[in-house]
Amino acid sequence: MKSKKHTSSGLENYGNMRIYVMMGLGFCILAGLQVYLHLNQPKVAYLKTNELYDGFELSKELDNKYMVTQTARKELLDSLKIRLQVLSREIEINQIKQGEEIKRFQVLREEYYLKEQQFSEDNKALMQQYNNQILNQLNQYVQEYGEKYNYQFILGASGSGSLMYANEQDNVTKEVLKYANERYDGMGN
Repeated sequence: MKSKKHTSSGLENYGNMRIYVMMGLGFCILAGLQVYLHLNQPKVAYLKTNELYDGFELSKELDNKYMVTQTARKELLDSLKIRLQVLSREIEINQIKQGEEIKRFQVLREEYYLKEQQFSEDNKALMQQYNNQILNQLNQYVQEYGEKYNYQFILGASGSGSLMYANEQDNVTKEVLKYANERYDGMGN
C-alpha cells in the first residue's frame, strides 16, 4: 500500500509541476509578447515647425537676402517719389503750365506707379520662391532625420490645431534643427 500512496503522490507532484511549467511558459509567452509589442511600437515624435523654420540657417540667409533686395527696391521708389514731389512743387511754385513739364511729371508719376506695382509683385514672387526653397530643403532633412533615427512619424506642430497635445519629451525640434543646419553647412553624415 505504501507504493500506491507514493505513486498517487508522485502523480500529484507531476500534475502540480505540469501546472507550474505551464504557468511559467504562459508568463514567458506574455513577457515575450509584451517585449515584441513594445519593440514594434511605432517611434513617433513631433517638432515645432515655426521654431524649425526660423532657426534654419538657410531661412536666415534668404531672409537677409530678401531684406537687401526689398531695401534696394524701396530706395529706388523713394528716389522716384522725391523727384516727383520736387517736380510737383516746381510746377506749383512757378505755375508752369507748359505742356512739356506737365508731361514729364505725368511720365515720372506713371513710372513710379508701375515700378511700385512691379516691385510689390516681384517681392511677393521672391518671398514665395525663397519659402519654397526653404521648405523643400527642410522637408528633405526631416525625412533624412526620420530615416536615420528610425522614426515612423514626425509630426509638425504649427499652432494650427493639427497637433493638439504632445509630451515635451517627444519634441525633436532642436535635434532636427541641429541636423538640418549641419546638413546645410555640409557637416552632416
